[in-house]
Amino acid sequence: MRSPSRLWMSVWLAFGVTLLSLRPDAAAATGEAADLIIAWRPAPAASAADFKLIALPPGSRPSLEILALEQRDEAPGSRAVPAAPAPAELHLIGAVRGVALARLTLYPVQRTSAGLRFTTYLRVGIRYNVDDQPGTPAAPLADPLLEHLRTLVVNPDVVQSPASSLSLSDLAASTPSPTALIEVDTPGLTAITHAALAAAGFPVDAVDPARLRLERAGADVALEWDGDPDAQFEPGERLLFYAAPRFNRYTARDVYRLSEGAAPGLRLAARAAVPGPGSPAPAWAETVWEQNTLYTPGSCRCPPGRDGDRWMWDYLSGPGGVRQYTLTLPPLDPAQPATLTLWFLGFTKTAHRAEAAVNGVPVGAAEWTGQQVYTLTAPVAAGVLAAGANTLTLTVPGVDGLWLDAVSLRYSADLTAPAPAWRFATRSELQTGPAPAPGGPERLFLPLVTRSFTPVVAYAARLSGPGPFRAYDLTDPDRPLRVTDVTVAGDTLGFNALNDLARRYLVVSEAGIGAPAAVRAPHALSGAAGADYLIITHPDFLPALGPLTALRQAQGFTVAVEDVRAVYDAADGRPTPDAIRAFIAGRAPLPQYVLLVGDGAYDPRRYRADSQPTFLPPFLDDVDPWLGEAAADNRYAAVDGDRLPDVALGRLPVNTLAEAQAVVAKLVQYETAPPAGDWNRRVVFVADDFDGVNDFAGQADGWAAAVMAPRVVERVYHAPATPITDTRQAITDQWNQGASALVYNGHSTPRQWGAERFFHRDDAGALSNAGRLPIVLQMTCLTGAFQDAALSTLDESLLRQPGGGAVGVWGASGFGVATGHDQLAAEFLRQVYVLGQPRAGLAALSAKLQLNPLQADDAALIETFAWLGDPATVIHLALDP
Repeated sequence: MRSPSRLWMSVWLAFGVTLLSLRPDAAAATGEAADLIIAWRPAPAASAADFKLIALPPGSRPSLEILALEQRDEAPGSRAVPAAPAPAELHLIGAVRGVALARLTLYPVQRTSAGLRFTTYLRVGIRYNVDDQPGTPAAPLADPLLEHLRTLVVNPDVVQSPASSLSLSDLAASTPSPTALIEVDTPGLTAITHAALAAAGFPVDAVDPARLRLERAGADVALEWDGDPDAQFEPGERLLFYAAPRFNRYTARDVYRLSEGAAPGLRLAARAAVPGPGSPAPAWAETVWEQNTLYTPGSCRCPPGRDGDRWMWDYLSGPGGVRQYTLTLPPLDPAQPATLTLWFLGFTKTAHRAEAAVNGVPVGAAEWTGQQVYTLTAPVAAGVLAAGANTLTLTVPGVDGLWLDAVSLRYSADLTAPAPAWRFATRSELQTGPAPAPGGPERLFLPLVTRSFTPVVAYAARLSGPGPFRAYDLTDPDRPLRVTDVTVAGDTLGFNALNDLARRYLVVSEAGIGAPAAVRAPHALSGAAGADYLIITHPDFLPALGPLTALRQAQGFTVAVEDVRAVYDAADGRPTPDAIRAFIAGRAPLPQYVLLVGDGAYDPRRYRADSQPTFLPPFLDDVDPWLGEAAADNRYAAVDGDRLPDVALGRLPVNTLAEAQAVVAKLVQYETAPPAGDWNRRVVFVADDFDGVNDFAGQADGWAAAVMAPRVVERVYHAPATPITDTRQAITDQWNQGASALVYNGHSTPRQWGAERFFHRDDAGALSNAGRLPIVLQMTCLTGAFQDAALSTLDESLLRQPGGGAVGVWGASGFGVATGHDQLAAEFLRQVYVLGQPRAGLAALSAKLQLNPLQADDAALIETFAWLGDPATVIHLALDP
């Protein structure tokens, strides 16, 4: 490929202003072998590092060389900043829309044994070292967002549109037809009937049942045909399969996909029972108890529990704390021992101990240290358990802080008690349900059991309900084996098995065969391709979106509106963030703007009674260095496999159609019929008082330098001596006058500014600024935590507020630090008020690219800052004469 032209750039920093002088092919003129040369002269008083964003050609392996360096010695302590080990560093940080980016960091101060050394002049060379790139060459640049990226890098000529290989039509073509989705929420033998398929609109009378295929997540699942051998699927006939729902924190249901293929689908194989006499053997069953009542990220940055979620059952404390739990068991064989498993999580960094007893008999103790999960597996002696109610007692002898996650008992089931179905294992160590995710230390107290080996074992299970009775080997639950040559005597099914392998079995009557939770047709995608403005919405809010889509179309956008259910069904049918991100990533060309419509909570399964519904899930992940898990909607925008956003993304966190209609009306009116007057000349800065470390007002004054005449800066800086009511009134008065932007800098909670509560979400109702709507920048923590399951945040309230509030709010769902807020605010305001960037989403994306995703604090802000509003909103910057 042709190498990009060389570029020489000289940078002088003085009084916060960067002056650029560009000269192509300077490296060739000077004889220095580099693709890019950067010369840098920091201002004499500079102390903070500077950085440059570098675009890289495809296949680059960049290297950095210092070509010239001039420094002077300074006394230790002359500059109150940490000194860097080297004057310059180059790091790959990710890609935006397929364009790889590197971050060149330039440090004015280094530390030596004698003191500090200040750089007065630095010239570095960067070589791309491009590998040969086979395949389709990069496409000509025809991407407005990449055009914007060109303004952010020092070498814009390198930014090109990468070739794309996937389009929406490819996604549509990969969806088989006809198709039915089978939703399940309970493990067990499950029947797909003719009637259920017909009711779902599946052309059941026109398909050959032999060619029906069942799959989950792309893997075939074996079916059993229960009907006559002809090529018709007739009333009364059915397909049977073993449903084994996978755990998912966003939904209680798993989804299988039934479709007609060109070849026969996978069918259950059969295995004959072992002939001859066998010795009776224990049938090991398992019961798991779990309640989800405590959401852990609000208490500590702890790992997830046994199944990958963030919910615990109970809080255990000491000293001497005692908790008791009733564990109800089906009929069992008391002559056999049992196994108790307890899953814990420590939420303090201290040592933990919990002692367990079953029906008053001590069985073991869990001991570990720190904020980690712990699994205790302990034997329960024969004769301790009984059918019906059993009591588990947990005692915490010391001062402690730990949670109980779940409890399991494995015991010998009494197969002589009639039941619609029995599921059991041949070995006590086998779980009969899905295995939990491993993690953390584990203590196993395993009993020493001496057994004489019996080559053939016999099982006889009584079943309630009508026949025919069936037996299956569930060792591979996706491909069970039908056990044949069983014996049936009255209500008892018996079979023999070799005692050579650990296996799981299911015996079942007709009464034990379940129905799916739902059988339905997949929701269809719109089929719109090539959209640069994409809306993904919960269906409840579709009727509200017409005016907004019409506005964007009138502005020249190609608009696609997708029902989020269709997005889920284009993946594996489950309502997960991964399905949404995969859909966004799979569109070609990649949209510029993505708007998510619908609120979401950290409790999408509504474990707690006070949790609000999730209409469109937040992307929950461990992204906050302090909280751990927080909403990271940035993940929806970052589709290149890193943290950098590739699209401008926003969300309307609405919960009702009325809310959606009100917010859409506000957005449209703001752009099409803004109030007359000079209200948008005003930019309001609100700051918390000095906290002993952070000078919030001084920092806000620095940002205000981007706002130049004829615009006007207004300030409301809270001071300890100022009555809270005065500060609140001053904020309200400034807000009601209208402003193009309002910036807050300081401390906060999800619902208020300042520990003193000088502005709260409840105060949003007193705002009467009507159409004089600002964009609001929240340089603080948590006000954007829309994932809160019970209460609305300040940012949500400002956006939803009818007759006032804000047209869009940019805030964080987690904690953050002032240094990162400084970069975000400075670049956002520079984009809008210096460069005249009118699109809010592009200003926000540009600001995120100022942060270093390789540093934990910066990475957290990239992930947690979200635009609540439409990212394509055109900020009202035009001034009335």
